[in-house]
Amino acid sequence: AGRGITLESLLNFQSLLVSGNVMPNFDPRLSTTNDVVRQAIIPLSRSPVPADGGRALASVWSEAMPLVPQRIVVHKWGNRFVHLVAAIVADALQIHDGYEALAMELSSPAGVMAVMMRARSMHALDETYWVCCFSINQHSSICGGFGPPPPEGTPERLRWEAMRRDTATGCEVPVCDCCQPKHFNDDFLECELNKCDDLMNMLATSVEDFAQVVVCDESFDLLYNGWCVAELIEARFFDIPQSIQVHSAGAVARHYSRLVTYDAVECNCSRPEDKELILARIPDIVEFNGHVKMLVLGEKAPQPSSDRGVLSRLWRGR
Repeated sequence: AGRGITLESLLNFQSLLVSGNVMPNFDPRLSTTNDVVRQAIIPLSRSPVPADGGRALASVWSEAMPLVPQRIVVHKWGNRFVHLVAAIVADALQIHDGYEALAMELSSPAGVMAVMMRARSMHALDETYWVCCFSINQHSSICGGFGPPPPEGTPERLRWEAMRRDTATGCEVPVCDCCQPKHFNDDFLECELNKCDDLMNMLATSVEDFAQVVVCDESFDLLYNGWCVAELIEARFFDIPQSIQVHSAGAVARHYSRLVTYDAVECNCSRPEDKELILARIPDIVEFNGHVKMLVLGEKAPQPSSDRGVLSRLWRGR
C-alpha cells in the first residue's frame, strides 16, 4: 500500500524511454506496457547482487520510503505504454476529453519536458498513483519467464506468444535470471499478485478522496479483460469513486455499438475457473453492466446534455 509513484517520477521515466537512455528499442508508436516491464522496469529494479533479486521500481524510486497513493490505476499491459502515461497525466491535470494529444506530446523528449513544466505550474507533480507494473515487485513473480505455454492453436497461445516478443522488433524479450523466489496464486500469503481487493479496501478506508482511474485502450479491450473487470468490480464493491480516461472522441465513436451493448459476461480469462470466480463477485450483472456503460457513455448517452460519463464531456469539447 505504500508503493505509490509520483507523477514526477513517471515523467522522468518516460523521458528516459523517449531519450533512448533505457530500452533502446522503445517506440512510442508501438511499445506496450508489457514491453516496458520486461525491458526497462525489471532491469532497473534488479539488485546488483543476483542473489538479492530486486524490488518494486516504486520502492527503488522512493528509496524504500512509504509513499501512499491517492489513486489506483486500472490498465491493460497490452496497451501502448505512452497511452498509460498520458492517461495518468490527464488525470493529474484534470483533462477529461481524451489523452490522444498528450500521448503525442509525450513521445519526444521536448514534449515530455513541456508536459513536466505544465504539471509543475499546476502543482501536480506530487500527485501519487498505485500502478501495478511499478508498484508490484516483478522479481517475486514474473521476471524469470512467461508461464507454461497454452495449447497450440488457442487464443491463449497467441497471446502468450505475443507476450514473449517485443512489439516493435518482433524479437524475443530477455528474461531476468535473478535468484529471488517466485510466488504465484497457489502461494497465497507470499504472492503479491492476488492482493488487489485487500489493497483497495485498505486504501479506500485510510486515504481521503481515494479513487480509481480506469485507463481505456483505444479499442476498449480493457473492459473485456477479466482481471481488469475484477478491479472494476472491487472498486464498485468498496464504493470507490471511479473515473475513466479514454483515448479520444473518435475511439468512442468507432466502438460505440460495442460499448452500448457492453456485457461483463463476455470478459476473457486464460482459465475458465478464473472467469467464474470474477463474475461470481458481481451481485447484479445487469446493474454492473449499466454502471460501466454510464461511466463511459453517460446516463443518457449519446445525448450531449448528459453530465455523467466521458462521452458527454467529449461532446461538449467539440
